[in-house]
This record gives sequence, C-alpha cells and structure tokens, in this order.
Amino acid sequence: MIRRDVAKSRLALISLNSAAQLYQRKTGQYPQSLSQLAPGYLPSLPVDCFSGKDFLFKQADAAVPPVAFSVGPDQQTQDTQTIYDPTNGTLSSGDIL
Repeated sequence: MIRRDVAKSRLALISLNSAAQLYQRKTGQYPQSLSQLAPGYLPSLPVDCFSGKDFLFKQADAAVPPVAFSVGPDQQTQDTQTIYDPTNGTLSSGDIL
C-alpha cells in the first residue's frame, strides 16, 4: 500500500509542477501558492494521500521554479532537504518530490 501511495503522490506532483510551469509561461511569474493553479490549470488540487491535506509548496527564490512536495510515508516534512528513498524501507524518512 505504501508503494502505491508513493506512486500516486509522484503522479500528482508531476501534474502540479507541470501546471506551475504552464502558469509561469502564461503569466511570466510562478504561482505564489498551489491554489492559483485550480481551476485554471488543473480541475482541482490533488490531496496528499499521506497527510490527507494539500501538497506542500516551496519557492526559495522568485527566479527558481517552485516545488510541490509530499510529506511521504513518515508524515513529517523535511522541507525538501531529505528525499524519500524506497530502498531504505517503506517507512524511511524523506519528502517525495
């Protein structure tokens, strides 16, 4: 079940990050929040299956594309510093990018 949820999260993140790129191409700037992507670029915002909440969103700099991410199976955010690695076990720490 964990691996299925990781795959679902990765697919949703591809959609979110693609929508953010489309938003940038149309407006000339990246969105400040994921809510700016729906309904214009996505029909609705997906929910992170690990937290049951919206995916997290981080933008370090206005010139750098923002990153949508999931808290992952441990349900703790590492603020994109640690990336989930399934080879460490299904409960390993790390965010899904």
